Amino acid sequence: MIKTLIEGFTLGFSTGTICLVSCTPIYLPYLISENRSFSKNIWKVLEISLGRFFSYIVFGLLAGWIGSNIATINRDLFTAIAYILLSCFLILSVVRTKKKQNKCHIPAVAKITSSAFLLGVFTGINFCPSFLIALSKAVDLAGPLSGAFLFLGFFFGTSIFLIPLAFSGFLSYIKNLKYIAQLASIAIAVWFLFSAGVKLHGIYTSSQAYYLDPSAEQYPMTLLVHQSNQNYFAELADSLFNLKKENFALTVIKSDTLNHQEIANQKIIYLFDSYLVDFIAPEHLKKIHYYEIEAGYPVPKITNFLRNSVMKLKKEDKIHFSFTQKMH
Repeated sequence: MIKTLIEGFTLGFSTGTICLVSCTPIYLPYLISENRSFSKNIWKVLEISLGRFFSYIVFGLLAGWIGSNIATINRDLFTAIAYILLSCFLILSVVRTKKKQNKCHIPAVAKITSSAFLLGVFTGINFCPSFLIALSKAVDLAGPLSGAFLFLGFFFGTSIFLIPLAFSGFLSYIKNLKYIAQLASIAIAVWFLFSAGVKLHGIYTSSQAYYLDPSAEQYPMTLLVHQSNQNYFAELADSLFNLKKENFALTVIKSDTLNHQEIANQKIIYLFDSYLVDFIAPEHLKKIHYYEIEAGYPVPKITNFLRNSVMKLKKEDKIHFSFTQKMH
């Protein structure tokens, strides 16, 4: 365990400058937004550190316990929540300090910002580069106690770089600087709210998308060919049957018309003889996944493409792709 603790400390110390750059713009305005003695500012820095310590230990335990499965946790969701909570904390902190300066009643919800512990917790949850490195290492250790010891060392290694912030309290006595710090806190809160919105939008967009694998059994496939090109498409049908096994069907069209009911199922992937496409109304084609195939196109190229092409689509998107002689 001592070795793990040392590894964590070394990791934290080597990446501490990243933590300093990431967190100083958050901590500094908070620390100088109101007048405090040096001893009280030291206590605030200590509170922030204790909050970070709490977050690190919790994540260290989880990383060690869950092991490699922690990769399934949506990091963007955690980060977005942390950003929102951090933004609320900073805004409430400005409200509290303004009310205090004006000797007004301080709302109960704003009083929680008098404790910097929560600020440390919210910034500790942030998936910054140095935190992710430590998290990956904790996953490799695979054990809750090992993960906790790694993050304990990481905490001490990064905390060294926060010690100079204790002296920032003297800056609050510079005229108008604490008002600038309060404005900076609001600006930072707005930025984090914007960043959280971007991450949540990305999560929503991803949730609305899906992966379409033409070779997967869950997607039935139907090949529709005109009887004049039946010989060529017979070879393709054999290859597709081997690819799709049970979920493949071949339909031979004997006339120059196509019943639109034959292509009404939107869950099926259709492959059309290009000769037939002219007989299908565009509004029907827009509703389905389909591949247009020109007779004579090399069969191995078609099957290899279908076997290896996985596409990420929005729910309303449909695959429209053509195999023509021009693509050789």
